Amino acid sequence: MTFLELRTSILGYLNRPSSEMAAVVNTTINLVLRSLQRGHQFQVCETLVKMTYPAGQYFVTPTLEGVTEVLRNIITVGIVLNSDKTTFVPVLPKSFSEICKEIQNRKESSAACADDSSIVASNEDLRRMISTYYFSFFGNKLVLYPTPSASKELLLHCSVFFPDLVADTDSNALTEAGADYVILASLRLLHIYMKTDVRYAVTDAEVAASRETLLAWDRDIRSAAPLQ
Repeated sequence: MTFLELRTSILGYLNRPSSEMAAVVNTTINLVLRSLQRGHQFQVCETLVKMTYPAGQYFVTPTLEGVTEVLRNIITVGIVLNSDKTTFVPVLPKSFSEICKEIQNRKESSAACADDSSIVASNEDLRRMISTYYFSFFGNKLVLYPTPSASKELLLHCSVFFPDLVADTDSNALTEAGADYVILASLRLLHIYMKTDVRYAVTDAEVAASRETLLAWDRDIRSAAPLQ
């Protein structure tokens, strides 16, 4: 459903005119969607994107090519090896505190930071690369360690937050697949505004059941793909 369709449906249940309640309903819909995404990392919100990690930077705020959504989490990282960006090796995750301890306890190896942009992806090269770099995502910062002396092309498997709905035509995968949940959860918050004497009382059980239906749909998604 689009933003307009969700709002119209909710206003119909409330029996309130758009001129009176549209702003409140709009805010409630977006609050429900934010809460839904913060409470569960949806597979449908995962995507594959590329970025360039600049040389000599201890950490960067990721700039993701072609992605306008808000970055939630970086799941895996790969260093791209060839010019057409189809071959890459994985970078192992490490906690930010562990990386800080390594920086404190020893100096970065100059050999580990050597420019490897022209490496041919042989088995020996892959083993060396995998053991060379680590990544951490802390706050909204991506750390690649040891700090590379040359820029690196990275392939990120990441999770994003869908932005708030603004225009009447706005929609996303959650409003399409989870329209029932968005409507029920919004009505649960807005039932005090219902104009009729006999209000339709949305129960917690109804909201929970519609949420579980949405989560079951999301669990059936098996692979990350660019967001449409």
